[in-house]
Amino acid sequence: MLGRVAAACVLGVLAWGAEVRPLLGAQAGAGPRGVEAVHVQGKIWMIVTPDGNLALQVGEEGALLVDTGKSGTSDAVKAAIRQVTTQPLRWVINTSAGPNRVGNNAAFGQSAGADVNAARVPGPEIIAREAVLIQMSKSKYPVDAWPTDAYLERERKFRFNGEAIEIVHQPSAYSDGDSIVYFRGSDVIVAGEIYSTRRFPLVDREHGGTVEGVLAGLNRILDIAVPAVVVNSFAEGGTLVIPGSGRLSDQDDVTEYRDMVHIVRARMVSLVKMTRSLEQVKAARPLIDYEGRYGVPEWTASMFLDALYADLTRPTASKGGAR
Repeated sequence: MLGRVAAACVLGVLAWGAEVRPLLGAQAGAGPRGVEAVHVQGKIWMIVTPDGNLALQVGEEGALLVDTGKSGTSDAVKAAIRQVTTQPLRWVINTSAGPNRVGNNAAFGQSAGADVNAARVPGPEIIAREAVLIQMSKSKYPVDAWPTDAYLERERKFRFNGEAIEIVHQPSAYSDGDSIVYFRGSDVIVAGEIYSTRRFPLVDREHGGTVEGVLAGLNRILDIAVPAVVVNSFAEGGTLVIPGSGRLSDQDDVTEYRDMVHIVRARMVSLVKMTRSLEQVKAARPLIDYEGRYGVPEWTASMFLDALYADLTRPTASKGGAR
C-alpha cells in the first residue's frame, strides 16, 4: 500500500535537512536494544522499538516526543532521539496510560532536566488526557511520571515548530484516556494503541476500553486522513499513520484494518443475538480467517474475543454495527 513511502522519506529528509543531523538517510540506524529512528515525512520521525512505535517531531524550537516507551528502555530511546537531533526535548504527549506509552515518563519528565535534553534546560511538559493522570496517580508510577498538563476538552490544539498539532480524545477505545495526535503540516497521524498492523485491537476493559470505541477511533483516523492518489479504489500515500506497533501505514492500510474489526464485530453480534455462550462463540471460531495475521502471543484471538464478547453482552451495549 505504501509503494512511494521510501521515496517520500528521502525527499522529506532533504526538505528538512537543516533540522536534523547531517549525513542521515531515511533511517538513522538501529541503536541499543534494537531501537531506531525512521523518517516518516515532514518534521516527523518514527522511533521503532521492540515494544511499539513512538513519534518524534523536530524543528527549530526543539523536539516533541509522542509516548515514551516501555519502562527500562529510556536510554535506548534517548540514543535514537540524539541520532536525529541535538535540540532540547520540550514536549511529551501520551496517547494513553498503556505501559508501552508511559513507561519512561519519569526518565523524560520535568525532574530529568539536562539528562533528557542536550542543552541545560528544564525537562519537557507532559500532555495527556485527564484519565491518564488519574490512572497513573492510582498505580505504581512516581509523581515525576505523571502528566503535567491533563486536558479535558474534546481536542487540544497548539502550534510548535511552526506546525499545528491536534490532540484528539477518543473515548472508550483502548482505554478511557486515548488520544490521537495529528501533525497538520507534516500530514502524519500518531494512532497510539488504537491501531496496529500486527495484532487485534488491544482493549483495556479495566480502564474503560471497548472494541466499539476502537472502531470509532479508526473511523476518526480515516476522517482525518487524505490520500495522495486514488487508483482503482486504492487510496495511497498522502497522510501517513504511525501505528502503536507494526509498519508505517497510509489510509488504505487503516481502512483494511477497520474493515477487519467491523467484520468480526458483526459476526459476534450475530452470535450474541443467538444467545451463544462465550465458549460456544470461541468454538465457532469467528476470527478464523484473521487469526494467523493478527493473533500474537501477548494478545491472542481468544483474548480479543473475551473483550468483544464482554462489549456486546454488557447491559448498555449497542447491538447494531458501528460505521
